[in-house]
Amino acid sequence: MTGIYAFLHWFPMWAMALILYFLCIGILFIMRDYFEKLPYNISVASQQGDLALIGCILIGVEIIKKQEALAPWMGEVFQIMLIILSIVVGIAYQSIVFASSKSWGTIADAYHNMVIAPVLVFSFGITLPAISLYGTLIEKMFVYAFFLIWIITLSFDLKTGRLQQSKWLAKHGILVPIKRVK
Repeated sequence: MTGIYAFLHWFPMWAMALILYFLCIGILFIMRDYFEKLPYNISVASQQGDLALIGCILIGVEIIKKQEALAPWMGEVFQIMLIILSIVVGIAYQSIVFASSKSWGTIADAYHNMVIAPVLVFSFGITLPAISLYGTLIEKMFVYAFFLIWIITLSFDLKTGRLQQSKWLAKHGILVPIKRVK
């Protein structure tokens, strides 16, 4: 195994789970509290949906840990192409936000679009082949279920306007940044 696969094979699962949770979900509350003076994340897809994607990734990591070798096409060229695709996804995601609102959004939203989304795309993209090729039926079923959860939460957010969190909060009478009473 080479590249990220060698790393995933070696790196402890518990550390992977905690790092992904903190970098993709937990940090958003801290960033919003620091920059906007209110720790929030009202996007269901950003909380439960991203957690479901992390579940898919962790299933893939567990499968990778069981393998002695992976398919030859899963080598460095595939990994580099996936890194490039992930970066393009992040730039495109943030560009779409900017084009639709003429604003870069909050720092936490930009972080989600340009860091979290590419990390999840890369991590899911790197583990999906292992799941497809080497996963058991039960592992594949859980991946389908978790991915469906992500789709449902994203659809809910799109329908309710929760992806544009500042606008959703303002619509419900909460303006950020909030001035704290001393």
